[in-house]
This record gives sequence, structure tokens and C-alpha cells, in this order.
Amino acid sequence: MDLGAVLRGAGAGLAAAAVLALGLAVTAWNLEVPAPWWPFILLAATAAAAGLAGWVAGRRAPGGGWAHGALAAVTLTLVGLAAGSSLGTGDHHLWRTLATAALAGLVGGVLGVNP
Repeated sequence: MDLGAVLRGAGAGLAAAAVLALGLAVTAWNLEVPAPWWPFILLAATAAAAGLAGWVAGRRAPGGGWAHGALAAVTLTLVGLAAGSSLGTGDHHLWRTLATAALAGLVGGVLGVNP
């Protein structure tokens, strides 16, 4: 297990999450998106950031890209949830979010090893 690959993947996912958050903020400011759509949009953004985290971790890992990708995605998600809860915006769907992130990170890790 290469901790550096996991941390690089989580860092890349964090950067992607920041860009996605900015894009979602601009979208929310300029468009009338119905409220019931937001949980799905946020879950898709979580999956996209986790997938990128997994891809980067899989590219850096010497072997086992799927495991490195899943760990990078879960690390990213836990850091994001901890930051969100300290800001008072905690997610009440912890297990669904973690499962989505782990699956997206796993797929990203596999794609990172096999480009």
C-alpha cells in the first residue's frame, strides 16, 4: 500500500471538488434548479471528484489501483464531510455518500492503472 499515491489522489480529488463546488455555486446563482434535484447533483459531483481521486491514485500506485483508488476516494470524502460538518453543512447521508465515493474511486483506480 502506497500512502503517497492515496494522498496524491485525495489531493487531486479535493482540487476537483473545489472546482465543482465553484461551478455548482455559479449554477445555483444563475439558474432555477428545482430543490429535489440537488441531492442527485451533489452525489454526481461527489462521484466525479472521487473518480478523479481514484484515477490519480491508481496511476501513482505500484499495484492494486482499485484499492488505492477506493482509499483515496474515501479519504477525500471523509475530509470533505468533516470540513462540511465544521461549517454546519453536514451530510445526513453518510453511508450513501461513502459507498458512492468508494465505488467511483474503485472504478477510477482501475481506469488509472489501465488507461
